[in-house]
Amino acid sequence: MSDYQSIMLLLFFIFPVMYMIDTALVIIRRNAKHIENRLAFLTICLLASMIFFQYLEQLLSAEYALNISAYMVYPASIAAVSMSVLLHLTATNSYHRLSRWSTIGIAFIPFIMYFLLLAIRGREYLLEGVRVEGFWKQIEAAPAMTVIYGFLVMYSLLNIAICLIAHYKANNNVDRKRFMILLKANLFYQLATIGVLIVYTAFSPYVYISDSVIFLTTIIWSISLRVYMKNDFLPSTSKKYELLYHFSPTAIIMIDKNMIMKEVNPGALRIL
Repeated sequence: MSDYQSIMLLLFFIFPVMYMIDTALVIIRRNAKHIENRLAFLTICLLASMIFFQYLEQLLSAEYALNISAYMVYPASIAAVSMSVLLHLTATNSYHRLSRWSTIGIAFIPFIMYFLLLAIRGREYLLEGVRVEGFWKQIEAAPAMTVIYGFLVMYSLLNIAICLIAHYKANNNVDRKRFMILLKANLFYQLATIGVLIVYTAFSPYVYISDSVIFLTTIIWSISLRVYMKNDFLPSTSKKYELLYHFSPTAIIMIDKNMIMKEVNPGALRIL
């Protein structure tokens, strides 16, 4: 591989990894003690790891590609999906009856299934080989991988369903706002992935497009979370004051320097 190709690969993969790590650090610094922040942090770290492993797969020789894909890329990808489902179920735990261990079990079904197939049937049962196109390496999945892909798609749709159900059941505006933000983040990611798949399907017969592009769409989810962070989607150390503002029976009224009323809490609305 030439120096030009190595630099191209570095730019293609490392910038998304750096952005996702920075997003993960922003999330965990908001409130490292809160479970939702920890799960979001772990999800984005796993996605960043997946992209980094893709970089290693393309950087190293073809003889290592299958092992990197089987034991690094796919496990990180599937674990990220499982962690995202766990994040959604944890964020909405007031609006479903699943226990903690039930949510963990449901979330990690694809991850457990993948490693059971890998341990029992071997790598060749999931990945058939590697095709080299120029300096790109394309991993060819076996038919058995369609089961794993099916679970990943189903779990992506499950995240949307969890947000919709929780938004419908929410009994206060704070939760409804948070669930709508989470829903939008998922929808943007889904639309980006669908758009990339359409382009990939339409142009791949004529122009070689690496399947790494599909993996890179996961950065859309990180960008969405980063953008919506300003709306307090994830708890911060000041979250308790926001809850006090919304649920306090005492009237709280915000006015500007001209004594114009700018915002009031529900307690003030009841009194006024």
